[in-house]
Amino acid sequence: MYLLGAPPASGFWRPSTRCNGAYQPLRGGLRTTTPALPVSLNLAVAPDSARKMKLTRTFCPLTFTITLGSLICIIPMTLATSPPGHAMNDKSPSFSVEFDDAVAMHIADSVHYELHGEEGAQEWANLLPPGGHVVHVGDEEYTVTMFHQLQCLDIIRKEYIMTTTQPPSTLTVHCMNYLRQTILCQSNLRLESVKSPTGQASRTYDTACRDWTKVYEEAERNHETNIAGRD
Repeated sequence: MYLLGAPPASGFWRPSTRCNGAYQPLRGGLRTTTPALPVSLNLAVAPDSARKMKLTRTFCPLTFTITLGSLICIIPMTLATSPPGHAMNDKSPSFSVEFDDAVAMHIADSVHYELHGEEGAQEWANLLPPGGHVVHVGDEEYTVTMFHQLQCLDIIRKEYIMTTTQPPSTLTVHCMNYLRQTILCQSNLRLESVKSPTGQASRTYDTACRDWTKVYEEAERNHETNIAGRD
């Protein structure tokens, strides 16, 4: 099986909660184009038992920042107008994203999106669209995988900063498994340097991403269309 420069399409998920707030996309100022590179994949099913991980409180701001950048960079892609088998009419709300040129992103630690403090909490909340993470396709409600993943990162962040000896919540355990599975499903095959010229681990680099702001714009359009349809 060969893929030309794009990971698998994002899915639709039914929402469990609604979150509101404005978004502030971290968009690179440079635009570039990315050639289509054939990637050969040998598909195999690996049992969960071979990938068991122990949930610990060993995260750090750098881990969260790089995870956030990587997820935003590899997740957005052309999305189906409706889930398979869903019947629609001309007036039904739709959700479809088309991408133009790639945008630049510098993968690195940041002074933004701190784990603690009100400012950091607000920045994490602002990663969801103003109308919330829910989109409408026909008469059904869904959330987009990208928004689900970003929401899960914030849920894990909140659990991490809690001073408690209690086991992780069911929601946090769900998010850890969900992020693990969706990262594996949309595998990013970029080769990252493990050492800098000084011999230290190198965790920063420049890369080209799909323009994730298009996903936010389409989510806002979908929300407005749904509101207008109720009037």
